[in-house]
Amino acid sequence: MKKNRLIAAGLLGLLWLPGLALGQEEGVQQAKPATVWQDLYYSRREKKDLIISSDNKVPHSFYGLQIGDKKSDALKKLRPAFKFMYELKAIGNEYLLSDVVYPDYYLTIMFDEKDRLFMMIYQENKKYELQ
Repeated sequence: MKKNRLIAAGLLGLLWLPGLALGQEEGVQQAKPATVWQDLYYSRREKKDLIISSDNKVPHSFYGLQIGDKKSDALKKLRPAFKFMYELKAIGNEYLLSDVVYPDYYLTIMFDEKDRLFMMIYQENKKYELQ
């Protein structure tokens, strides 16, 4: 009988504690959970095209470069794995970089009007012969 009373008292205490904890948190700002970025750099070993954009439901990065990064930081983050080739001004606000490990592949990074990264495309440099 004594055991049952102790268990019942313990259960009531457990029900009461969460209410107390909630009351204590009201005055304290809750920390926002940190965004976890899934880096797809090592997925390139599968040698397939990768597209990372702001439309992805899961936030991705590529060799540490993330959607929303500044244009001025992009080349710094991609060194030494990628080598700058061209700035594609005629097409848009884009950089073209070659992969140092897989030279037949390249990375195109695109920036918006505020010079923020909004899309990355990693793809094979396919060569076609016209006959």
